[in-house]
Amino acid sequence: MQMRSDRIVGDSTKPSGGPSRGRKVRTLPRKRAERAASAKLTSIQNLLARENEKLLDHQYFQLCRAQAIGRHHLLAIVKQMYGFSLLFERLLTRRIAESSSHTDGRVLRIARRLLREEFGHPELFYDSLRANGLSKDELTQATPNTFLRALYGYLLATIQHENEYVANVAITYVMETIGLDVFGATFPLLEQNGMISTFLKQHAEEDAAHSQMGIELVSSFTDQTMSASKRVISDIFRIMHLVLDDFVALGREREARA
Repeated sequence: MQMRSDRIVGDSTKPSGGPSRGRKVRTLPRKRAERAASAKLTSIQNLLARENEKLLDHQYFQLCRAQAIGRHHLLAIVKQMYGFSLLFERLLTRRIAESSSHTDGRVLRIARRLLREEFGHPELFYDSLRANGLSKDELTQATPNTFLRALYGYLLATIQHENEYVANVAITYVMETIGLDVFGATFPLLEQNGMISTFLKQHAEEDAAHSQMGIELVSSFTDQTMSASKRVISDIFRIMHLVLDDFVALGREREARA
């Protein structure tokens, strides 16, 4: 008895009405993988958005929007930013210095580009503060507050003890996103107080692009890297709330001294 060829499993002569069984075997796993990759990216983006939305409710941003931060308070805040920018530049340099032949070349290229574009920003802070009345001695003694130093320590531990993908999440996606918010909120206050603000405008423009550098890599993260990335995102935003608490407290300290 002769069999019809269109009844053979996976044969290309199967009547139209759906893909052949042979084609299903090839396409379904690929589609599942694509959906899983998309879900990872969406999960990280949604977490960043939620944490960022909570941060923007902080009192510091409320004071910025109300233009309720005076000149001396603002100078004290920018002085803190200057101190942290010195530490952040070291972080970017150390991240590259501690890379190895096993480091993903894509992440290393991002790290190099970020260092190239961020390098020298402390001088921009320094020049602005000097132009607005701070002495060289005052700037020499400028040190970040407790929680900015804690943030530096956390980022340093992430670079040293997590893989390069998690470190990139911390340094690029999270820190550059936060920088975009903080500098964007502070920039109008500098203008309002007649202070030089070119460096903050430059910072804000660059951070918008930096926060998306390598975001497509998330799609290929392992479950372990995804878990570590989410923990790092939540931790850094939690520390940043404390940093901003100190920014607000600088104004109360000045009022108490006055």
